[in-house]
Amino acid sequence: MIKTETLENKISLISLPVILGAVAGALLLTDGHLRLMIVALACVFPVILYISQKPFITILKLMLFVVFFIPFHSFDFLNPLKVFNPLVVLCLIAAMKLLLGMLARDRKEGARLTIIDSLYLLFLISASISSLRAVSLFGSLNWLFYSVTTGYVVYRVILTLSPPEIKGLLKFLVLVNALSALYGIGEFLSGHSLIFGTDTAGRLTSMLGHPVMNGLVLATFFPFSVALYLETKQKRYISSSAVIFAAIILTFARGSWLALTIGLLVMFLLSRQ
Repeated sequence: MIKTETLENKISLISLPVILGAVAGALLLTDGHLRLMIVALACVFPVILYISQKPFITILKLMLFVVFFIPFHSFDFLNPLKVFNPLVVLCLIAAMKLLLGMLARDRKEGARLTIIDSLYLLFLISASISSLRAVSLFGSLNWLFYSVTTGYVVYRVILTLSPPEIKGLLKFLVLVNALSALYGIGEFLSGHSLIFGTDTAGRLTSMLGHPVMNGLVLATFFPFSVALYLETKQKRYISSSAVIFAAIILTFARGSWLALTIGLLVMFLLSRQ
């Protein structure tokens, strides 16, 4: 049985001369801004190949880092840069690894479709048909890419992780949330956005770009931070919990306050059983 890593290495070796030849030919035929764009893509390609050799857990962590600390959402929804951003590129790499993993399986096992596979296939078919009448092609591509990126691919990747890897990913999520909350608190206290160079509207936004979005995300992972502290008794988790809790308050998102209250009640009720 051919291992996934072997297939990836072969694809990399085959792709490299093809890409280099295409870049060289394009540079001879183009000039100006298009030439600069081709050079930039040629520089990024080795990075993509390098990331593709990393395990799924590393790619997921990179995706989380992009979501929290690279404000690609600041682009207009119909902008092509909104489609071709680091999150989508990382998702495509993860999808490629998943596909290679399916191809590397023994034929006797096969690649069986689950219910979630069938549902997402139906979604993609219906969404593709409806996109034919969309006002903007880039807008419809955004909708499709982000639905698959944040849903299907992440779900399938998590299924391949071991329990220790999932727990490590959860710890990383808590750390990322705490750092994002800490930056948001600093931005809130200064009244000025360091990234966008604009005045804040009196509510915590951080690099996620919106107080309601911050409240939703932080309130979702705050119980996990508390649970990790109760399990490990490590001070970094209680410190993270305090920072995240303060950030949730400063978002002034009442729905997030309610969700946080209900989430904590459910968590403590379950922990007493």
